[in-house]
Amino acid sequence: MRELFEQYIDRRIANMTFSFIELTSGDIHRDVGGYPGRNHKMVICCDVMYKRMAGDDEVISAPPSGKGATVTVRYYKKNHQGGALVCPVSVKKTAPKKTASDMKMQPNEVHLMVCGHRFDFVQELIPENVGGKAVAFYPQQDYNNKKNLPLHQYGSGAFCKFQIKASGIAGVYLWVIQDEIVYIGETADFAQRFNTGYGNISPRNCFVGGQCTNCKMNKVVMKAYDAGNSVKLYFYVTDNYKQVELELLSQYNTMYNVKDN
Repeated sequence: MRELFEQYIDRRIANMTFSFIELTSGDIHRDVGGYPGRNHKMVICCDVMYKRMAGDDEVISAPPSGKGATVTVRYYKKNHQGGALVCPVSVKKTAPKKTASDMKMQPNEVHLMVCGHRFDFVQELIPENVGGKAVAFYPQQDYNNKKNLPLHQYGSGAFCKFQIKASGIAGVYLWVIQDEIVYIGETADFAQRFNTGYGNISPRNCFVGGQCTNCKMNKVVMKAYDAGNSVKLYFYVTDNYKQVELELLSQYNTMYNVKDN
């Protein structure tokens, strides 16, 4: 479990897009797994967080014992550029300088320079919602499953619906959550990839042989929104989208880019 905590923290630090990132022990342990639960390893999680500090990294909050679900550490990018940070990322803002915690990204206010490529902010991915909760859809119930196909690993449960305002241009896109690049993708048609792919799950895609990635990333949007987080979408226009995607993936170990789906 210690190694899993180390890998998680190192990845978050490596993929931060602003000058610092704040990580909280309870959130880390939930993402890694096993918390809440009887056999949680919160003490180990906190210990790893402290040992990963360098330079002027600082503890923002902690319980009297120093170990618990509320430990929050601020890691500064400058302190880790010789280790976990593997690709130069910078943020250029036309708005007055703000901290990463209070910055609101709006179109034309923020763009990311990632490995020499300018990614422009498009919008936040916001699902159809009522009262601050994403409306749940169950497309698998509408599939005429004549061959009795099983659901794939992301095909069960609820999905959400969302759309983006974009044209059918080619390029590479980034998903950013809490200042971390969590997913990198490429497309020949930006609008179609999101509006009839990620944002509108077809019944067939829930079953073995369907598009697993659409289902997986749709659930990411739903989970983030219901947790009060935003998924920010950036796009780089290029006809060499496959080559640029491979370049970025060779540099970034993101949370949701995996070879098998």
